[in-house]
Amino acid sequence: MKKICNILSLIIILVLIAAPVYASAEDSFIYDFYNEDAFDLYVGTSNDVEISWADNALHMDTLNGPADGGVGDTFFLLNCDPIDADTYYWAKIRIKNNSNATFFQFHYDTGSGITANSNTLVQITQGDTEFKEYVFNIKETNLATSEWSQTTIRPFDIDESVWTGTVMSVRLDCMFKDFPGGQIDTGSKFDLEYIGFFKSEADANAFKPDRSVTPSPEPTDVPTPKPTQTQVKTPVATKKATDAPLVNKNDSPLPIIIVAAIVIAVIAVIIILVIKKKKN
Repeated sequence: MKKICNILSLIIILVLIAAPVYASAEDSFIYDFYNEDAFDLYVGTSNDVEISWADNALHMDTLNGPADGGVGDTFFLLNCDPIDADTYYWAKIRIKNNSNATFFQFHYDTGSGITANSNTLVQITQGDTEFKEYVFNIKETNLATSEWSQTTIRPFDIDESVWTGTVMSVRLDCMFKDFPGGQIDTGSKFDLEYIGFFKSEADANAFKPDRSVTPSPEPTDVPTPKPTQTQVKTPVATKKATDAPLVNKNDSPLPIIIVAAIVIAVIAVIIILVIKKKKN
């Protein structure tokens, strides 16, 4: 009986070990709006913007700009998984900007809610006629945004990036020009195909979504533009993302092997118990 208890204890230990192994086996977190089902899953609460799904991307039409008495503060909450910020601190976005925005903006919650300190700005082009890809280090970009903000009416000062610990939620403002709010004009348009979080710059640059395994909507008359890799510029310092998975995390076979081993061990214990009972 003592041996059986020891075996059961070993199984419990294996189960506890399997959970963190599975969590660390992911190579990336991808929130891809190419398919409408994913769009419905990922989009949460929004502000000063109409959001729809069109031409295999999330499409934004801004409301309440400065000319209408507002501040053009557009954003929506991304329904995302908890992200280990100290492991996944590289990001890649694929966007098309037809607004007066000069920055892609986002905020995030690492346990204290969405705060100004999480403001992160990535310089982008305007008047895009095709989608462009941007890769950036979130920690460095957050720090550069803090330094840049010292010359604005909404300064925040941090010594270390707040992209650390566990990110519980992400707010995608997407468009930003200036404070207060974002000063985005009413009727501005912006398209987001995907956003991904990666362990390294190499992983981010190498990522290309596999469209062959996901269903496509009815084709439109507009040809699919070719991706353009754009060099990311951070704010200038004053001194110096059905049948296919909805969240495309690069799965490892390791969790399956661990689960299979645990199942076999459990079956072995049951057989031992049955044999012992029959002998008694």
